[in-house]
Amino acid sequence: SEWLWLVQILLNDKRPDEARNELRKAVDLFPKDPDRWVALTSFMVFSTKNLQEAENVVHEAELKLPSSLRRAEALAKCCDMLCRAYENGGTEANVKKWYDAARKWYEQAENDHPQDLLIKRSLTEFLLRTNHLSDAESYLNAMIQGGNAETVAWATRKRALIYAGAQQLSKALALFEPNGKPARPGDEGKSRKD
Repeated sequence: SEWLWLVQILLNDKRPDEARNELRKAVDLFPKDPDRWVALTSFMVFSTKNLQEAENVVHEAELKLPSSLRRAEALAKCCDMLCRAYENGGTEANVKKWYDAARKWYEQAENDHPQDLLIKRSLTEFLLRTNHLSDAESYLNAMIQGGNAETVAWATRKRALIYAGAQQLSKALALFEPNGKPARPGDEGKSRKD
């Protein structure tokens, strides 16, 4: 919306205080909009690097955001941003605090909307990024079993990356074979008879 354009212009003009004030005004004008809280948190975490103020924003959002379809998802994104910021230079206690909060909100969002594939993907990406591979794999397996073609392809690629990262390359390649069995070197991706 227009306020995001204004904030971007102010940032490009190296006026971060004015940008912060405009974001704050946008949140105050419509505190029920989850996107505004996510934008303000993102600004605090990534533009100003003021993590204490970002934490305050998240706590305020928890109090002011009404129960809605997107509340848990927005709070998960905010907590995830803080988790990432603290992973890059914070205490282990802060990383754990914001990881736990993000996971709680992602799981709440997924429980509230079990058919929403974007939420499942966000939760799975979070679990992969935070190295909770077995938890992520259970979500990936569920998506492979019950998803549409696009979701199955996405989940298969993510699962292949897990295998590749664990040096299980034949398992990773087998995911892309028509019959699910490893191919001989040079035959990857070709149909073959057993």
